[in-house]
Amino acid sequence: MRYSTDLAAEACALLAKGNTKSCVMDYLCIPSSTWYDWEKSKSEFSDAIKKAENTAIQRVESKLQSVAEKGNVTAIIFYLKNRKSFEWKDRQETELSGEVTMNVRREIVKSSK
Repeated sequence: MRYSTDLAAEACALLAKGNTKSCVMDYLCIPSSTWYDWEKSKSEFSDAIKKAENTAIQRVESKLQSVAEKGNVTAIIFYLKNRKSFEWKDRQETELSGEVTMNVRREIVKSSK
């Protein structure tokens, strides 16, 4: 498959809508090896891909912010856990001190043939 600016533009439009690279490759019948070669060798393609992916992420972030501001508790929790994870994490950390003693027993098992 040959690289073209039209193909790159179509790929970027699909990524900007929120599609994954894998889905775009499948839809446009671009082998993944070709896609990644283009990303490495064509800076304009790589930059456009990054911009398109960021466009999709920004749209979702904006929507999440909007929904959280309207009082959606799930969106609020998700937002806080990701933006202030140190303060809003679900896990608990427990620190233990003391000694641990381990007895290790080795046995050799012979197979019977």
